[in-house]
Amino acid sequence: MVEIAQKYLVAIRMADTQYAIVKHLDTSHTHIHIIANRIDYNGNYIQTYPEILNSNDAVRKLVKEYGLIPAGSKDLRQTNFDALDNSETRKYAIYRSIKECLPGCRGLEELEQRLLLLGIDTRYRMDRETGQRLGISFRYQNEAFKGSNIDAACSLQALRQTLSLKQDLTQWENEKLTIRAAQVQQEQLSQAREAMEQHQRQKQEQELQQQQKQRQELDQQETRRQTVRQVPRLRIH
Repeated sequence: MVEIAQKYLVAIRMADTQYAIVKHLDTSHTHIHIIANRIDYNGNYIQTYPEILNSNDAVRKLVKEYGLIPAGSKDLRQTNFDALDNSETRKYAIYRSIKECLPGCRGLEELEQRLLLLGIDTRYRMDRETGQRLGISFRYQNEAFKGSNIDAACSLQALRQTLSLKQDLTQWENEKLTIRAAQVQQEQLSQAREAMEQHQRQKQEQELQQQQKQRQELDQQETRRQTVRQVPRLRIH
């Protein structure tokens, strides 16, 4: 694993500096964390821009070269809680609670209320001049953690994006339901109009049949009268 870590540092141009490679056993899959000094041995600042792109490229190559399992977001089913210290246990408890509370939330305030019921206090880092929220942290059992330190998905920006997406989906679903309701109403009106027109046609056909029957009866009566007139009378002398 040290060899893999060293190749990664070379790939992101951070090998010529102090670094520490830490092996973690807190999940069912063994993994490592790397801490590196951004000042190299010559006292120069290490520029790795664009860092995320270089890192992603390096990870993809190493995963393919060594047959590794790509890293994803935290999977609580793979977490070995017995191997965690108290601080890490609290962090995972917050992460799990956020994931469980997010579905159905319509905003950060509702998420705060749900987390508070679980004993988790939500706090914000505010801009002193504008009063805008710049960051988020969560406090549980007298210990606080920045959202981004819990997981990338728990940062203020990520939570806002998740909640915004849920709101957009909810709005889209509501609009879809409204459109469908209007379609159903239109279909019902069309069916009612068609039923009324069909009833009127049937009524007109019945009236026409009745009129035809009456004319036939009148014609038959007239034919009988004509026949009676044409019969010769018998004269007796």
